[in-house]
Amino acid sequence: MFIHQTVRRNRSEFKIKIDKSTEYNIISVGKDNFVNFNSISVENTIFYGNNASTFKLFGVNNGNTTNAGIGSLVLRNTTFLNMHYAGYGIVNGDISTMIVKNNIIYADNNNNNVTVFRKRGNSSASLQATDGEVADNIGYIIGDFYLNLWQGDTPPLENAEKIQKLDASPFESLDKSTGTYVLKPEYQGYGATIE
Repeated sequence: MFIHQTVRRNRSEFKIKIDKSTEYNIISVGKDNFVNFNSISVENTIFYGNNASTFKLFGVNNGNTTNAGIGSLVLRNTTFLNMHYAGYGIVNGDISTMIVKNNIIYADNNNNNVTVFRKRGNSSASLQATDGEVADNIGYIIGDFYLNLWQGDTPPLENAEKIQKLDASPFESLDKSTGTYVLKPEYQGYGATIE
């Protein structure tokens, strides 16, 4: 894993490269313990790597039957470049409050549906938050597959917006080896802005 951080005008900027072809969790919760993080905030960050198609930002073991998860999650202006775990979700677990805005999910290495949020473990139940906002997220994947912000038909919040699945890449230029990109004008304001 390679992490590049800069701080400009009191604003952190992160680029995190993960080049592993095996499952990789940034935060991993096992199956035997009740674990609930009070707060997790990921903003203005780029996760990238060509081989990381089994990636989880927050992973709860499939055998976990406890209420493992996150009290308050903020996921804003973050870009995932070929970082996903197909239908298993990038974020697993129970979430009470979620602010999920202005993110980009991009995958040209998928061979299945791509899901961002999934309830803990391998549950087929729908994720249900109690408060927050889910809006203005975009994504692009290849093939005739589904791109879902959440698993199941029931949104995590009453007014949660589905991800806008794009027919073409949102990038004017993209260097996947460095996680560097220029967005098309109509997508300015989405994803991370790292100078």
